[in-house]
Amino acid sequence: DRRKKVIEKSLAKRHRKEKAFRFAGLSAVVIGLAFVALLFGSILAKGLPAFWQTSMNVPVYFDPKVIDAGPVPVRTQGETPAHYQERYVDWQTKMGMVDWDSLIVNGMIAKDPSLASQRDYLSSLYASSEAYRLRDMVFADPSLIGKKENLTFLGDANVDVWLKGNIDRSLPDDQQQLDPEIRKLADDLKAKGVLENTFNTTLFKNPDSRSSPAI
Repeated sequence: DRRKKVIEKSLAKRHRKEKAFRFAGLSAVVIGLAFVALLFGSILAKGLPAFWQTSMNVPVYFDPKVIDAGPVPVRTQGETPAHYQERYVDWQTKMGMVDWDSLIVNGMIAKDPSLASQRDYLSSLYASSEAYRLRDMVFADPSLIGKKENLTFLGDANVDVWLKGNIDRSLPDDQQQLDPEIRKLADDLKAKGVLENTFNTTLFKNPDSRSSPAI
């Protein structure tokens, strides 16, 4: 009987230790998961602004007078490949010289004529890559010339940071990324609803964009 009691006492002690060990292990796992959740929460909170970017909707008229590179070259009968390639490269060069920014700026003024007096500042509001996007659209579909399309353009990264409040507005002008006129214009257009904070699909459609979203 004494031996039996000793064994039972020893087993009970072992069971208590096993329970304590399992509890400690479970606690460690829970604490570890809590820290992982906290880490991911912090990453998400800091990275979430990248999914939202200042943008504007502009009615763009692909004006033939501006896009004056002529029609897309078509190889004629009997024309050598080298001569056709030369004409095509010349057309591409002319397309590259088109003032694509003016199409966007003209569209902004057409939407809000009061912006005409601030024409020189308007191209600073949107990402520089957007002019190339217009060019690429016409390259892909020359029939756009002469048509009007409502397009959404990403805001310039510095404008985006300014409007998100990630820049100290009390800093002097020489420490600001944007000129005073552009800062005021951006604020005014934001108040009018022309500049909006929208979901940035460019991250998925064009991850190598020249315009990186500001966080």
